[in-house]
Amino acid sequence: MNFLINAKKEVSKNLKKSLNSNNSLSFLYALFKTIGEINLVASEINFITNNEEIFALTNIALKKLNFLEAEFEIDDDKIFNNAVKYKIIINKKTSECLLNEFVYKTDFKFNDELTKTEVQKVEFLKGIFLTTITGNISLNKETSGYLMEFVLNDELLSSELSCILSEFDIFVKKVVRNKQFVIYINKFDIISDVLALVGANNSMLAINNENAIRSVRNNINRQNNCLEANINKTINASLKQLDAINFIDSTIGINNLDSSLQEICLLRLANKEESLDNLVKLLNGKISKSGLNHRFNKIIKISNELKDKF
Repeated sequence: MNFLINAKKEVSKNLKKSLNSNNSLSFLYALFKTIGEINLVASEINFITNNEEIFALTNIALKKLNFLEAEFEIDDDKIFNNAVKYKIIINKKTSECLLNEFVYKTDFKFNDELTKTEVQKVEFLKGIFLTTITGNISLNKETSGYLMEFVLNDELLSSELSCILSEFDIFVKKVVRNKQFVIYINKFDIISDVLALVGANNSMLAINNENAIRSVRNNINRQNNCLEANINKTINASLKQLDAINFIDSTIGINNLDSSLQEICLLRLANKEESLDNLVKLLNGKISKSGLNHRFNKIIKISNELKDKF
């Protein structure tokens, strides 16, 4: 199942426990700012959503505020690509009370009185999360990255949301896409912080676990790549040394070299794939690695000089 769908289910479950008379208005305000519409004819507020859980949460919030429950129906006018949209209808009297808080006191501006305390901010963020969050987070896929987006239709709301998130040390990026205002996060640690903030703790633990697995896997891959690179380096160096030794042997003969170089030539011929470290061990440490490398360079230099003559 989609990672963010699971995260939303967690947030919904969390909200059913955390909503109370002090924060329910903040949650409903988040719904109003993102999925709300005003039916001027009926003087009602409607919430249009594809998430059935929103209906139950709306009624919990209304009940905590001593309002009548909302009604629920399928919105026949908003069925696109077989995706069902639900209409949550809030009765006229309740709508008037909510509109007084949401609109008339602020003249359609953002009402920061409803996000004044930390608790209000968190419940507001939970509502925003449920209604606007999207992205691409796939667990158990090595090639996928992390992307979470709040997709909003209101520029002022996007600015206010960025400010609220920054108060929790969550700093985001913004972009305008298809006339929508998108707040996006593509860093694992920040996504993890958002999930923890809105109460999606299991999802937060799952993504932390996934990131840990990826880190271990990447470290192993880097170590393997490094090992492979070292092996290739050793082989290439050995081939170059063997080529020089064989050319010297086929022209002037190894026996005409300095005795110290003769020893090194015979050692390499007998141990064609060994690294310099292992050759030093075979010599019982009587020569250092740098000293051994210096002698091989001398042998290669002699070979190159001979190649200019023959």
